[in-house]
Amino acid sequence: MFRIAKKHGVVFHTNSEIQKIVVEKGEATGIQLASGEIVSYDVIVSNADMQWSETQLLDEKYQTYPASYWKNKVMAPSGFVLYL
Repeated sequence: MFRIAKKHGVVFHTNSEIQKIVVEKGEATGIQLASGEIVSYDVIVSNADMQWSETQLLDEKYQTYPASYWKNKVMAPSGFVLYL
């Protein structure tokens, strides 16, 4: 899958700490790396769980749920299923 995606122009950031998802006019437009570098993309996919992605990578105004919502949740492992 990785090779096919790369063949079609997908760019993967591996071993790169992502500091935040950059949002402009309500739309995710890129990522900011821990180095401070901002990289623009057409689509951003986070493979982390929703709680971490929202609370750690998005500014509060773009989060789906407030921090109080997550405090009462018990996180459990889940599966990632991809249908091709």
